[in-house]
Amino acid sequence: PLQEAYRHEVNELQRFKALEAEQQSMRDQLRTSKAQLQAELQAAKTSGVEKFTLAEKALAACKAELQGQVALLSAQSAKAAARAAGETKRAQLHSALQGRADAVQHQ
Repeated sequence: PLQEAYRHEVNELQRFKALEAEQQSMRDQLRTSKAQLQAELQAAKTSGVEKFTLAEKALAACKAELQGQVALLSAQSAKAAARAAGETKRAQLHSALQGRADAVQHQ
């Protein structure tokens, strides 16, 4: 009975050591997984910042292009207004000359 109790204790000790080894292996795996996840998270943050920076640059390029378009439209509008003012002035002069010509003919 003493030997059997001793064997039982030895078996329990071996199972306990096996469980400890298994727990240590799991802790190591968790540490490795945690390190991988932290690296992936950092990479994702960096990638997100890079994507945001690229989006900002694209937005700035679009804004500059739109400002150029607005400037071009403003210039075209100013030209059209000047042309319309010139047409109005020409029509007024033509009308004034026509009026003088009519006055001369009636004399």
